[in-house]
Amino acid sequence: MPSSANMRNIPIGNDGEEIPIYWNDGTSKDGARSAYIMIHGKLRDGDEYWTIMNDALSSAVKDDYPGVDENALVIAPQFFSTEYNKGQYGEHQLAFGDVNAWQAGDIATHPEGTSKSSIDALDAIVAEFANKDEYPNIANITIVGHGGGGQLITRYAAVGSLPEDVYVRFIVGDASTHAYFSEHRPVDKDDTDGKGCEYWNTWRYGFDNFTGTAAGKKDLWDYFEQYVNRDIVFLVANNDTKENGDQYCPALMQGGVARRDRNLAWWAYINTLARTREPVELFGVASFKNLPDWSWATSRSGTIVPRLVVIDGADHDADKVFGSDEGRAALFSSGDIPAGWRPDGYTDTETDCSYCSSTNETKD
Repeated sequence: MPSSANMRNIPIGNDGEEIPIYWNDGTSKDGARSAYIMIHGKLRDGDEYWTIMNDALSSAVKDDYPGVDENALVIAPQFFSTEYNKGQYGEHQLAFGDVNAWQAGDIATHPEGTSKSSIDALDAIVAEFANKDEYPNIANITIVGHGGGGQLITRYAAVGSLPEDVYVRFIVGDASTHAYFSEHRPVDKDDTDGKGCEYWNTWRYGFDNFTGTAAGKKDLWDYFEQYVNRDIVFLVANNDTKENGDQYCPALMQGGVARRDRNLAWWAYINTLARTREPVELFGVASFKNLPDWSWATSRSGTIVPRLVVIDGADHDADKVFGSDEGRAALFSSGDIPAGWRPDGYTDTETDCSYCSSTNETKD
């Protein structure tokens, strides 16, 4: 247990399942205006990630960083593996048979017969700290993750249920893959090693076989519309280019071997699908020539709400990413966030979308 932290269980629905969380419950419930939900990585080390977030908060408070809430709650859920955490989880706590299933938002395998997923667990945590009867002054909830945690957050941002009276920001750090809304990819399956290609559009990589959440299931268009209208900050380390993480065919189809390139390709994808004016072709990692026109999703503004922040000099390291000037702004600033690195000419260019399909699809 980290110093200054305790553990408690959050109920998920009404069937008895629980998700354990680390949190700094010494903070006054009445005094907190902000809550940070920090998702651990593939090693399931919620204690370490609670410490990373708590240290970042303490450092910002010490430096009197604009917008920081010294009374903020720091929460880190613990997603257990039935293989590697035997004897560590309780009778009612969620645990997952596939060690990485929680990253994809899959359904747990413990307790026996459960229908609850890691998405449902996050819904329950967000609802808990948005409860005005318990936390009357919480105005902002920030959901943060890096690596495996970033994978869960990018999917949760698409399908999760959010409260209406609390502002929610998603911070996706160096996620290895995303769930594509269509069957388009920047890399053809024939140009990969072929491992696991039959799953290239299955949920976690796409929406095939996605069964929804406890709140139900929506159309793909509805998920895309809420995704591009939510406050999502993609933190991408510009040196995160090593050939590690998920190297199976479905991941390679999302932009090659490097996490950086996959995340830049994802940025190109959602902007092209929404037909924004971002010159995403200048990144040189993807050009989606046959994407349909889903610009109706941003008809009110013509732009998407998510932001891309590329951190120069950082690699796949959560401390470096969140400790950077850009990472700190994403965590604590209510105003502008530095965009970080961009290709030459990016800020002076608008795409003419000459590579786009003219097909316009409507929800009707």
